Amino acid sequence: MPMDELAVLRVLDVRGTVEAAIDAMADDRRAEVLRTRLGLDGSPSATLDDIGKRLGVTRERVRQLEQKAIAEMVRLVPSVPGGTVVNAAVRAFVRPGEDGADARAVDAVRALRLPWSPAVAAKVVIALAGRKRSSRPAARTTPDEGPSLYDVVTAQFGGVVVTGQHKRFERTGWFAVDPVVVGCPECGGSVHPFRRPYLDSNGKAFRHWALVCLACRKAWAPSDLSPENRRLL
Repeated sequence: MPMDELAVLRVLDVRGTVEAAIDAMADDRRAEVLRTRLGLDGSPSATLDDIGKRLGVTRERVRQLEQKAIAEMVRLVPSVPGGTVVNAAVRAFVRPGEDGADARAVDAVRALRLPWSPAVAAKVVIALAGRKRSSRPAARTTPDEGPSLYDVVTAQFGGVVVTGQHKRFERTGWFAVDPVVVGCPECGGSVHPFRRPYLDSNGKAFRHWALVCLACRKAWAPSDLSPENRRLL
């Protein structure tokens, strides 16, 4: 994670800048949709269906209004005091167009502890970075977009090669996390956990897990473990 860029983001008022831009929006309906989707009024984030019922429109129409609201908000951010600095800092951290941009947007939402709906907040951060989020889930990235789990393990453990049965292990964005007390389902040896954050097609944040055993040189998913061991993750 690029800590220098994240440190810059933490000292900026990202939340205040975004909320000021929403307040400046000319279209009250769009502004209301974005406020209720983010949960800006202290209420839980409303679903597309809930807002549709309130406004008397379809779920798809609310989704369109949300997209237009985010686009209008992004256009207004530079006119907010400090807005251009926030734009530049978000872009430097997310690095749009590079592998893992969606995952870094999720990291930014968590690190900044933005009191908004995580899924919608991630869309806002990605829009501030200067590009729209892909319409397909980030989990469907192809193996040639960067190092896979196997590449990360090989590099981290000095040439150790592991095998596994899950296609997700070939995808990008894996990193090591703190050790867990979980035994390998085949040999019982200790495993090294790895994680991969991603956004689904609705912008919801999820994560994949991988457990690598250096003894039998295999990679496992949580579904391969016993229920007792899964609870330890």
